Parts: sequence; C-alpha cells; structure tokens
Amino acid sequence: MTTKDILLKRILDILERNKLEEIVVERIHIEHEVRKRKRLGMPCPHISNNLCTQTRIRCGDRNESAPEGPVCNYNPQLFPERTAILVVDDDALLLEICRNFLLINDFSEDQLFFADGFDSAMQILKDAKKKGACFYIIVSDIRMQKKNGFDLVNEIILRNISASIILMSGYYDAHEKPEDYLGDLEISPGEPIVNGFLRKPFLQKDFIGHIQQVKKKLEALKDSAL
Repeated sequence: MTTKDILLKRILDILERNKLEEIVVERIHIEHEVRKRKRLGMPCPHISNNLCTQTRIRCGDRNESAPEGPVCNYNPQLFPERTAILVVDDDALLLEICRNFLLINDFSEDQLFFADGFDSAMQILKDAKKKGACFYIIVSDIRMQKKNGFDLVNEIILRNISASIILMSGYYDAHEKPEDYLGDLEISPGEPIVNGFLRKPFLQKDFIGHIQQVKKKLEALKDSAL
C-alpha cells in the first residue's frame, strides 16, 4: 500500500467515524426530546397507527416482540389529581420515618409507596406503568447495596418513567456521579429531572418542604402542558 493509499484510508476512516458520531448525537437528541414530552404527558411524535417510527432510539414503551411490529405502549397522561410518591432506601427505619412525615402532612396511604432498593423500586414502577399509573415524585437514597441511586435515576430516564426525583444521602460527594449520569437532563429549560437533594439526617420540615417544592414545580409544568 502506497503512502497515498494510507492517507486516503485514514481520511475515509475519520469521515466514517465523524458520520457515526453525528448519528449517535442525533439519536440522543431525539431520545431526550421524546422523554421530555412524555414527562409532561404529551403525545409522542414518533407513533403512527400505534407503531413506533423511530426504532433506532431507546424507548421503554416499545414492544419489539409484538407480531404486528414495534408496538408503542405509551399512553399520554396528564398529571393526576393526587400525587403518588415513592421513597427508596435500604434503611427500613428511615422509610418508616418518611412514611410518618408524609401521613402527618395529609398524604394518604394510597399515595405512598416504599422500596428497599433498586430492584424493588423498579418493580413498583414497572407495575404502575403497566396499569397506566404514574409516580410524579421519587425520593431515593444515593448509597444503597448493589445498584445505587444514580443507577435508579438512569434506569427511570431510559425507561421513560414520568417522575421528578429527589436524591438524599448522608455521605454525598459530587465526584460520585458516574460519567453516564442522566439526572442533569432537563424536563423543560432550567428544570432538571433530578431537582432536589436532601442531606441526611433531615428534619420533617426539610423533607416535606422538598416534596411541596417539587409539587409546585409539577403544577407549573402541568399548566404549561394544558
């Protein structure tokens, strides 16, 4: 192979690599826009006759194995009248404390759900999604056994689960965030998906204050979506 051939091959390799990068960037952009719309309960623009027209993007609502093709199970749903809250922590005592805080502040038992880790939280969220129900506030510890709060955030986002997330920890260090962390993505301009942090141990007023703050933001998003 001549020097000219080698240079030409290198140029072609660079062009091909740049083309692949452009495709990936475009796909990520489309995924991000779809997730924002779904978190607002808005229709997905990539559904035609109940089939997904953007099968190259990652989507937690698509059924690839359906006989009629890539069926989309997404059901546009505006914000419910009652706010469902999921609290995730591997400390049973803290879960009980959070339950009491919420009940004292006029939240009812049927609004409240609790999970002791990543797996049980995802099972609750998957079951709710199958029923067309939504969790609009999820409060999760960061440091948990096996998969942590950052893993939970990423899974929630990748599966297009409608939720506004508050993270909590007694030992949080910003450097713990993984490189692929998606929690800083925005639902709307200036409004990230993870929009609260609680430092343990916390008082009742701090916990409820964060919940009420997120509720107000969700109401504002609801008004903008109507």
